[in-house]
This record gives sequence, structure tokens and C-alpha cells, in this order.
Amino acid sequence: MGPIEASLKARAHEIHERLKNTKLPDDIQAIDYVSKIRELEKKIKVLEAQLLQARFETAKPSIQGQVIHRIIAMVSEKERIAIADLTGPCRLKMVCLPRQICMYLASHYTNCSSVTIGKQLGGRDHSVIFHSRDKIAKKRLVNQAFHIKMCWYEEQLGHGPIV
Repeated sequence: MGPIEASLKARAHEIHERLKNTKLPDDIQAIDYVSKIRELEKKIKVLEAQLLQARFETAKPSIQGQVIHRIIAMVSEKERIAIADLTGPCRLKMVCLPRQICMYLASHYTNCSSVTIGKQLGGRDHSVIFHSRDKIAKKRLVNQAFHIKMCWYEEQLGHGPIV
């Protein structure tokens, strides 16, 4: 049980105890007590739903980051380039093109922002991600062999080729 859940349960118990010790006239005490408990239960359910949503939202970036790492590892293996080179400052063509492939795939197959993708690929600026995405898209249109290579990457990610 996390600290938020423990805090919610403690607060619910405290409210429950306070309501239990409240003295009301006999004719409305039972009705009011039951309605207060039901109201409290509804509030707890709303808080639990919000907690579940918050957990999902915090887990989502982690999952997206894992997908980006998977893309980087896949491109690194296929192109026979070290991950450190893909995420490093090297500007050699033999490194830049695979890095741009990573950026293209990450921008198309994750919901991550260009800033997040840039951070995962060595702290690159968002404009570099846009440039890479556009460059790879254009290269796919004019180079059939390159398009086939990109289709292979997409299939490895679990997405069919884009026709």
C-alpha cells in the first residue's frame, strides 16, 4: 500500500470514527449516519479512481521511454552501431542516418513529444527531431531500398508496412 492509499484510508477511518461518535436526535441519527457513510464511500471511490488514473499517467511516460529504448537498441543492432554512438555527439554520416531513423520511428510510433525523444537520443533539440522526421519521410519516397528497410523496422515494432 502506497503512502497516498494509506493516507486516504486513515482519513476515511478518522471521518468514520467522528461520524460514529456524533450525537444526533434519535429519529434522524440512523438515516443521517447511513447517508454520511454512503457519501463517504462515494468520495473514496472517486479518490481511488483518481489515484488509478494518476498511476496510469505516471506509468505511461515510462512505457513510452521503454519503446524508445527498444527502437534505439533495434537500430543499433541492425546498423551495427553502438548505442553510445547513437545517443552521443558523433556527426559522421554512418551514425547520423541511423540516429535519424531512431528519431523518425520514435516520433511516429510513440506519443512522446519531440523534446522527450530528443532527451532520449542524447539531449537533442526538438528541431533536430522535426528535421530528422522530414528527412527520413522524403528519403522513403525517393529510395525504394530505404523504404523497404524502414518497413522492416516497422514490422519489428509490431506495425505493418506503410504503403
